[in-house]
Amino acid sequence: MAFRKFLHENARRLLYYAALMFAAMLLSYLIFAIIPVLSRPQSNLNYADEIMQISIFLLFVFGCLSASIMFRELRNRRTRIAYVCFPTTKFEKYIVEWFVYVLLFPVIFLLLSELSVKLLIAILHFSVESTKSMENISVTEQLIEFAKSENSVFLFFLAVQSCFMIGSAYWRKFPFIKTFLCIVGISVALFFYTLHSKNQDVLIAYNYVYLIFTLIAWALSYIVFRRNATLV
Repeated sequence: MAFRKFLHENARRLLYYAALMFAAMLLSYLIFAIIPVLSRPQSNLNYADEIMQISIFLLFVFGCLSASIMFRELRNRRTRIAYVCFPTTKFEKYIVEWFVYVLLFPVIFLLLSELSVKLLIAILHFSVESTKSMENISVTEQLIEFAKSENSVFLFFLAVQSCFMIGSAYWRKFPFIKTFLCIVGISVALFFYTLHSKNQDVLIAYNYVYLIFTLIAWALSYIVFRRNATLV
């Protein structure tokens, strides 16, 4: 019931967000991957590698943006009152938001990325003969292969995204920008700390560190969400 109500009330916003991702993918793949490869066919440029790198970059951008708009309903008093009055526990409301913006997001992202690549290749195929070698490329397969060797990148993505989840629950105005500035500030501080630290390995983060941090951040975002949802 809560999930159905959420989709009904946010269908337009979710469609706009998906359309924005799709447009950004089309433009990015075209400018940074397809055109350079086709214009220099004899070079060492690899279309698949270019697509993978762009996809990872877009995953971080839109994944963090997705997390930063999770609790948009809490940003003014009227919608907070309506949100609290809905006959569902706060934990269930949090789970719905988490499911859509965190769990369902990568599925939609992969579907849109596959569609955008196939669409571009289909369009260019009529005028560019060399696109035949690109027809079997799969963004999903490229990212899975990359994850097998560099899985810490995706755990790091979840950790960064969870920071934006907390920001979306805490700040009512410009949560993406404020969270981004906080992460930049912390990163700069850690960078200077490592320069002056005698133990250079103290800040090396392994996969389990990212995972534990993500789980803690999800729990903290729920605590902040529950508090702000009650302050009407």
